[in-house]
Amino acid sequence: MSLKRYLEQIRAGKQINWDKFHGLLPQGYEDDWRDIFTVTKRGAKQWQVTVIDPIRYEQLLAAAEKPVNRIQASAQGDSHLATTTCSYLLVYRMGLPDARPDVVLLKPEGAVQGFAAKKQLLLVENEENFFHPELMLDVASDMLGQTLTLANTDVALASGSQGLSPQRVHWYQHYAEVICAFDYDTAGLEMYAALNKQMRRNREQQEGVSTQVSYLQPLDYSAWLPLFKCQPKSDKSYMRGRKLASELGFVTLEKAFAKTRKFMEQEMLLRDRVNTE
Repeated sequence: MSLKRYLEQIRAGKQINWDKFHGLLPQGYEDDWRDIFTVTKRGAKQWQVTVIDPIRYEQLLAAAEKPVNRIQASAQGDSHLATTTCSYLLVYRMGLPDARPDVVLLKPEGAVQGFAAKKQLLLVENEENFFHPELMLDVASDMLGQTLTLANTDVALASGSQGLSPQRVHWYQHYAEVICAFDYDTAGLEMYAALNKQMRRNREQQEGVSTQVSYLQPLDYSAWLPLFKCQPKSDKSYMRGRKLASELGFVTLEKAFAKTRKFMEQEMLLRDRVNTE
């Protein structure tokens, strides 16, 4: 439960778990709470909290409000309570003058970019793979059995969990399909599942949104099994990966996990395509 919710329950006269509430208090309030509240124990983990300083209470309630930007968050003592107002992402697209990717500026009022989106977006999780866009498109073509090039597909860097930010998800909606080139492990599946769920919700709730999300993988993993080299960090992570693959309907991937007892990092997709000498 959030600090704001606890404060609302206090205002409503409800009993709360004082220990959990006290642990959520911002810096400076850990001891000063005695000037704001009186506390009476009513039962196991149940406390009746009464406001004795309404002004300080309202100040604490205001501090509990989630800040809308980092400027407001810094005034509450921690700029990291909010994401930045603007962000950027790197995109390879057709017509670039040199090896540098293009930059898209994401602002609250919309994206600023100098190109029209293609029908498809290949969303690449790792930087090493992203900086080989043509090779990743070749890999995707082999896996999907269709030709993907910069003529029909843009390539964007996901940048880990940043790829799931609301601003980025909104930008993905320029495309008919987002193909997720993520690691073949628990984290990669979790990222895909989260993005797919968010996009499905947006299709249901927002008029005009039709973007589909898919996970880049072959129909048959037989030829790819030698690339499963990554030892799971724990048995729990390994079993979580298998469970996720099964729940997502990725039967052949779950079988690959079971047969190799390993995961596959997406850098392995470039093993025979990049000169590493």
